[in-house]
Amino acid sequence: MQILDGQTAQPIPGYTWEDAEPISGDHVHAEPRWREREDASALVGRPIRLEFALTEAEIFAIRMECDPYVAAM
Repeated sequence: MQILDGQTAQPIPGYTWEDAEPISGDHVHAEPRWREREDASALVGRPIRLEFALTEAEIFAIRMECDPYVAAM
C-alpha cells in the first residue's frame, strides 16, 4: 500500500511503493508496514489517499481507526 498526500495525490516519502513491505497469503487482519515505519500514525490529522496494488487478490474491507475525510472528486 502506498500513501498519497490527500490534496496533491503525490506519494508521501517513507510511504511509497518502494518503502512498502509486501503482504501475501490469506489474512483476516493484515497491517501494512513500510521499511522505516511501523504504521501511519505520523500522518494523523493530515488528509491522505490510499493506493493499493493487487495481484490475484481482493480487498473485502478496510478498517482505520480515525475519522475519515471524503474529498469531492
